Amino acid sequence: MVPRYDVFVSGEAHNNAGNEQRHFKLFAYLHQKAGVRYYVKEGSYTYVYFVDRYVQTGQTQWLDSAATSVREQPSKPSAEMQREFGLWQQLRKLNGVAAAGQKT
Repeated sequence: MVPRYDVFVSGEAHNNAGNEQRHFKLFAYLHQKAGVRYYVKEGSYTYVYFVDRYVQTGQTQWLDSAATSVREQPSKPSAEMQREFGLWQQLRKLNGVAAAGQKT
């Protein structure tokens, strides 16, 4: 069991291909064991807004808008953006099976 804390912090080495998977595994563990429901990642307000809309609704046009907001082509995202989209898709799946009071 994880002791009850208000905040859990995890850093990353930028442009490291393992970041997203590690972040998801840590968040999923904390979500299950400690009831953590909020994931905060650095990014522009617009990008984070679009990603949150995707995680909440599952509508992929929000990911396209997120990509466009950081000057990525939705039809040809960079390898880094593809990895990050993988993180958002995993969070969406987690959110899809969570009970109403446990949504992220």
